[in-house]
Amino acid sequence: MQAKKIDWVLLAYFALWYLGNYYYNITNKLALKAAGGAKGFPMTIATMQAEDCWFANGFHMFSLGFGGAQARL
Repeated sequence: MQAKKIDWVLLAYFALWYLGNYYYNITNKLALKAAGGAKGFPMTIATMQAEDCWFANGFHMFSLGFGGAQARL
């Protein structure tokens, strides 16, 4: 019986995702407090933050050549 190997790359991806999610939640909480709390604009703030992430992701995908009409999976 072979010993199971740990997939360190996958573990690193999960750790980086967790860290990014942690800072996203802190930023979201600070923005919500600055906008007046729950009586402010929570959906607007969350939508704007998500759009920023989508824009950054799309920009990197296109700049690295992974997006567009030429992309084939």
